Amino acid sequence: MKLLLEVCKMLFYGYVKIFYLLFSFISLNLFGQTFYWDSPKAITSVNSQFPVVISDDSNNFLFFEEVASKSEIYLSVQIKDKSSFEWGSPKRFAGPFKYSGEVPDIYSVAISDSGIIAVAVLVSDTSVGIFVSDDGGQTFSFSELPHQVQPIVGPRIYSTSSNGFVLFAALGENESFKLMWAKSANGHRWSSLSIFEPTENFTNPFAPYLCKIPGGGDLVVFQAQHQYLHNGESRRSYQLYSTCSVDNLSSWSLPLMVTDEKSLLATSDGINTNYNNQRPILYSNDSKIFLSWERTFYASESSHIWFMELSKNGVASGGLEEITNSGSAHRPVFFEYNSNICLSWFDNRRGNDSIYMAIKNGFLWEENTLYAEKKSAFFVYPLINAENQLSFIWQQKVGRKNVSNLYSLMPDMIVNSPKISPKNFKDGKKNTSEKIFAKVVLPEDSSGIAGFSWLWTKNEFDEPPEEFMNLPTENTISCIAQDDGVYYLKVRATDYAGNWSDSVSVKYWRDLTPPKKPIINNFDFAEYGFAKSNSVFFEGKGDDSD
Repeated sequence: MKLLLEVCKMLFYGYVKIFYLLFSFISLNLFGQTFYWDSPKAITSVNSQFPVVISDDSNNFLFFEEVASKSEIYLSVQIKDKSSFEWGSPKRFAGPFKYSGEVPDIYSVAISDSGIIAVAVLVSDTSVGIFVSDDGGQTFSFSELPHQVQPIVGPRIYSTSSNGFVLFAALGENESFKLMWAKSANGHRWSSLSIFEPTENFTNPFAPYLCKIPGGGDLVVFQAQHQYLHNGESRRSYQLYSTCSVDNLSSWSLPLMVTDEKSLLATSDGINTNYNNQRPILYSNDSKIFLSWERTFYASESSHIWFMELSKNGVASGGLEEITNSGSAHRPVFFEYNSNICLSWFDNRRGNDSIYMAIKNGFLWEENTLYAEKKSAFFVYPLINAENQLSFIWQQKVGRKNVSNLYSLMPDMIVNSPKISPKNFKDGKKNTSEKIFAKVVLPEDSSGIAGFSWLWTKNEFDEPPEEFMNLPTENTISCIAQDDGVYYLKVRATDYAGNWSDSVSVKYWRDLTPPKKPIINNFDFAEYGFAKSNSVFFEGKGDDSD
């Protein structure tokens, strides 16, 4: 009966392990890529807000606003080699800039194909300045555009298909403003700000985004208020429009509405004018152009992230998708990973703002939660290193009100070693037992511990295999010491990310051989083997060969 129970037990755990291996294969291959992350770690200690990440072939550049007081902001940059996991120390390169009230977003960053970095900054209520680095962010030169009579807001800078730069900014106040622009071939010398011609006849154009057209040219998508009648009542909603240039920004096409009736799904409520469409972003690769934006139904305050593909002429060409449908989602960012188009953003579907990403896999979008904890997080940016490993940077609130640090989310690449707790012996001490018992105490891990492997050996240099052997619940090990000698029990853990820990070991010394008889020296014998006196002195020692 006992033998039958042992056989059943072996079969049960065998099936459990087979199920574990099959499930791991399915989760990693059938349903798309599974990501395993380390715990987020702070990479700034100062009040850091509005991060922006740009990259060239060798480096990642992290820009952010360092809030030095309730009235001053500095701009800082940190640089990381793509082959490294460590960020350099933050370096202030601009400021201080005065502000009052809530901390404003005052800057924008772009990098040209030749590696020139340009940072547009709102240096005053009526002026924009440009900081330019020709040496990979080590030093910056400064130039300032002429002051405007009216207030200027929202400076946004982009690199163009001709390896230059273009700057956009909104000029005006209250609810009436116009979109201005300026051009530069190298970031140092700029044309004067003038009205962006394609938007001249639009109401309150704002938030333009420029990307390079595959094959040549530049495409801009902007938001502007569209006026319409509803039951005889005049109303306005923000719609998105596209315009393109194929002659080095000398002329632009007639703007086309992108968010027209065809930009809604069959399941969407109402018509296109029932929605406000804001903050567009664009991304292009060698063959396609992609658009994402925030869309809000007129009767709601919650914005959702939408996606579509555009033609080279800025016309919707398919792929329409509502990426989020709960909570209020903001600031989508495009990136491409393993040839898949991806988006990251933050939304408050769980109450606090949390960080998410989605991967376009064929016709489907696969969503992953990156961060969803008590402290709100915003403004997420992806990074891809030289080893094609994906990571993220975001802004996260800390204990004090209106204070944030920047956090980094890296792939889970390590797992801590387990501990071994002997049950019927002491580590390194002699014992006579043939059978020993020990308990494996597994570490905490952000990806979860999948199990461990172990080895019972007389060779202290042998290591447990990187091969799954025991589930976390199978944490008691029994071993047989068949003969005298020193044995080593070694254990290493593995997590669901596939990482293996360094091994740990305990030593068991089985000793069943009695000691050899001692050697007696200097015993003062009398005749017939008796001691010479009542006080006896002698020396004895163990056998040196024992």
